Amino acid sequence: MAPPRRRANKKAGSDSYANLSADERKQQGGDAKTRGNAAYSSGDFATAIKEFTTAIAYEPHNHAYFSNRSAAYLNNGNAAAALQDANKCIEIDAKWSKGYARLGAAYYYVKSYEKAISAYTKGLSLEKGNKQLQAGLTQAQAALQVLEEEQSGVDMDDATRKLKQGDKPLIEVSFRGEAKSFTPEEISSMVLTRMKETAENYLGQEIKQAVVT
Repeated sequence: MAPPRRRANKKAGSDSYANLSADERKQQGGDAKTRGNAAYSSGDFATAIKEFTTAIAYEPHNHAYFSNRSAAYLNNGNAAAALQDANKCIEIDAKWSKGYARLGAAYYYVKSYEKAISAYTKGLSLEKGNKQLQAGLTQAQAALQVLEEEQSGVDMDDATRKLKQGDKPLIEVSFRGEAKSFTPEEISSMVLTRMKETAENYLGQEIKQAVVT
């Protein structure tokens, strides 16, 4: 007597799901996405990630599933995975603006504001007037401005501290690939010397004294 046939295991993630028809895979993937959306809306991001992963197993080329999972990962605190899924979403469909919103959000989370701005700008070039992209861009630009002001403030505070202590803040310049530091007086002297040389060449005679007023 022939052994009974084993039932195909249609669990997502196994090789057996490949035996499903395209319509069946689409149905199963859509059902998993619906469950994932419900979990996401309730704040259960771990379950949302699990369901979106199931959806991806059924339809690995569905960019929307990667977009949704990217958002779930980010809300669950996994920025690296969120970035990976956002990039995968864009890889599958580079003309879908929402993928760039996911990418921008992930970059913003890790404080890579310039990259976030670039992602949001790219998305807006594909869908002008998109409120989500525009809001993200505005937020990233504001965060970058604050960061730059904070960094500038630290430098100025340090310079003020040195002056109060009787020290002189150094100005660092790069010349032929080599970093050198000079006091403000040294910088002024070099500038004055170059101006004097230029004036002498122009006038055709030596200048005995040069001052900056």
